[in-house]
Amino acid sequence: MRTAIALLVGMCLSACSPSPSGTDASAPHSASAPRRHNSAHTAWPDDLGVAARVAVPRLEAFWGGRFSPAKPGGEPMLAVCVDAQGKYATRRKGEEWATRTDPDLLHTLRLFAEESFDLDAQLSHCQVVLGVHRNAAMSAVLGVQEMMAQARIARLLLVTVERPSVPLLLDISLLSERPKNTLLLAITGSGQSIKARLGGEMAEGAKWAAELAAIAARVPSAPELLEISASTLTMLEVETALNACVPLGMTRIRLV
Repeated sequence: MRTAIALLVGMCLSACSPSPSGTDASAPHSASAPRRHNSAHTAWPDDLGVAARVAVPRLEAFWGGRFSPAKPGGEPMLAVCVDAQGKYATRRKGEEWATRTDPDLLHTLRLFAEESFDLDAQLSHCQVVLGVHRNAAMSAVLGVQEMMAQARIARLLLVTVERPSVPLLLDISLLSERPKNTLLLAITGSGQSIKARLGGEMAEGAKWAAELAAIAARVPSAPELLEISASTLTMLEVETALNACVPLGMTRIRLV
């Protein structure tokens, strides 16, 4: 799965200029709430109804930090949703939702990419807005990234909510290069046996999120990029990790 993504990562994305951007009461929160530098972000209009279709990640603590929501550019936009069972659906403005099998989604992305394709860079300027149910398996999300890589689309914006009425976009675009100042968060296990390794430290067990927040606060310098590996878990664990990692002060996020 990662082979095609690696190919895209090696491509020049200078033609793109990405900018960094369904709930329930049981949404986990980080153990230590960050200072709220800006708790009044302007909500993304969500004209495509992504957050109404699936229960997207709730990142109240995360958006209370220094990270700024992304803003879509003027290029063509396609909404892709992953439901709790890992099934795909797509929608364009003015159209209805259409369910997609894996081959259907890849075909749709390839056709979509052609609407704004840079022959010199061998890269599409089209953008994908991704809505992932909090209980969806991360393997389905990585599948979308794999298909985007094959279609040569790099701009990927994850739909989240700060509060139920405030959808915000998190830029998780595939990058042209891996910055030197990159930190990997690897999350494995399940249930009460989750382990989260950040740098050289490990958080585990029932209180792994609180331990992770404490580890993040001890990291001496803010990484430019935080890579999150949680391929055997669900978006809910990624949601929890993002809320816990606010103290890191990272400026980019990527799912690997």
